[in-house]
Amino acid sequence: MVAMREANDILIARHSEQIYNLGIKPFPLSQPAVAVTRAFGAHAPFKLVGQLKSADLLIRQKALRAAQELLSSKFTYEQCVACGITSVLATLLQDPDTIVRKHSASCLTVIARKATGVRKILSSGALITLLDMLQDEEVTVRNEAYKCMAECCHHSAMQTAMVDTISALGRLLANVKTEEAGRAEQGLAILLACALGEWLVACLKVSFSLVSPVLVAS
Repeated sequence: MVAMREANDILIARHSEQIYNLGIKPFPLSQPAVAVTRAFGAHAPFKLVGQLKSADLLIRQKALRAAQELLSSKFTYEQCVACGITSVLATLLQDPDTIVRKHSASCLTVIARKATGVRKILSSGALITLLDMLQDEEVTVRNEAYKCMAECCHHSAMQTAMVDTISALGRLLANVKTEEAGRAEQGLAILLACALGEWLVACLKVSFSLVSPVLVAS
């Protein structure tokens, strides 16, 4: 009986300590209405796109951080793209705020990891804006623009668009000549990817034109 009473006293003391510790903690602050969290589940991409269009700068900045996280997940990437996030990000590339421009380009870099994402970027008209950003007055923005262009040019759709867009390669070459070493190297890599991509396509077309009569004859 004595041992049982002592065990009960110890248990009561522990519970009392836990209750006390909970009592001295501040109550958690409620999330603001504009917060984008995983609690929204499947609705998070829809809410996110709406917040990216907000007139409030802080909301746009917060939404861009959430966008990068959602786009980096294979489970929510397609949902975000399907919700039209690409065209919204393309518009934000021209935002007056440096942080917004930088993170918008960063989000597009994630989207560009897939060929379908690159086609979305091209259809949004972001190519010319990205070329303009290579001369942005903010170094961090230029860095992200080069990264985005480099990621996009891993895919044939962007390589073709760069070659087909009047003055695109010329503008890029002009920027490379005046850039510091790191960005100049990225610029040259983009030019090389476009040149080799188009050259390879041309070679394949010629090869196919030469081989196809032989295949038909055989």
